[in-house]
Order: sequence, then structure tokens, then C-alpha cells
Amino acid sequence: MKCSEIKRKLSAFLDGEVSEEEKQIILEHLNTCDRCRKEFEALSQVSEVLEVIDEIQVSPFFVTHLKQRITGQKAKSRVHIPFVEWIRRAAVPITAVVLIIISFLVGSNLGKVLHREHAENMAESETDITSVLGVSSLAEFPEGSLGWAYDNLLIGGE
Repeated sequence: MKCSEIKRKLSAFLDGEVSEEEKQIILEHLNTCDRCRKEFEALSQVSEVLEVIDEIQVSPFFVTHLKQRITGQKAKSRVHIPFVEWIRRAAVPITAVVLIIISFLVGSNLGKVLHREHAENMAESETDITSVLGVSSLAEFPEGSLGWAYDNLLIGGE
């Protein structure tokens, strides 16, 4: 194993949380590597010191009291300004109403423009079709044409 792997497993080795195979590998490495051995000795000393220190006993409601104090501090740190709170609560509905009004105005104007353009295009296309095909229901038929004769028969003319 490399030194970095050994150093990573030293704490588990001290706590007896490594397999027998890993334990042998670590012991062999510690016998041959001065840096890892010094690291192991330092970690052993820290572990021994920590074992001597008594465990701190905390009251059963410590966490609950701590959370209450933190909540109390947060509440005190907030400054309540009624006007600002009113604006904060009213901002979303007011923005929604303004957007609806703007959308309505833009939509109605856009509808008028599109309708006007569509009507102009339709008028132009009708003129184009009648002139290309030569069929206009309001145009007079030239005298002597088949249409003139048919029209005269219908209206009872000459």
C-alpha cells in the first residue's frame, strides 16, 4: 500500500476496524516507513488524550432550548415595518393585475392591426382574382358577347 492509503486507514486501525489482512499490511508498512510511523504515533497520542477526557453530560432538553433561543434571536433581529410588509404582500397580486391589463391592451391593438392587414390583403386578392379570370359579377358584359345575351334573356331585355 502507498503511504496515502496507510495514513487514510490509521484511524480505523487504531479503533480496530480493519481486517486482519489490512492490519498486517499496515504493521509491516509502519515498520519500514518513518513518516507513517510518526503519523501513527501522533494519532495514538491524540487518541489517548481523548480517552482520558470525560464525556460531557448535556441536559435532556439542551437541543430544544437551543432551538428556542435561536428562533427567539431571529425574531428579535427582524424589524417589522407595516408599510414594507404591506408592499411585500401586495406586490404579487398588483404585478399580476398590471400584466393582465398590459396583455389585454397589447392583444386588442394587435388584433386590430392584424384584422386591418387581413382585410387589405383580402381586398387586394379579390381584385387580383377578378382581373386575372375576367369574372366580376358587377362588371357589364360587352355588347354581343355570350354573357350579354344570357343577361338579356334573364332580365327580359332585347
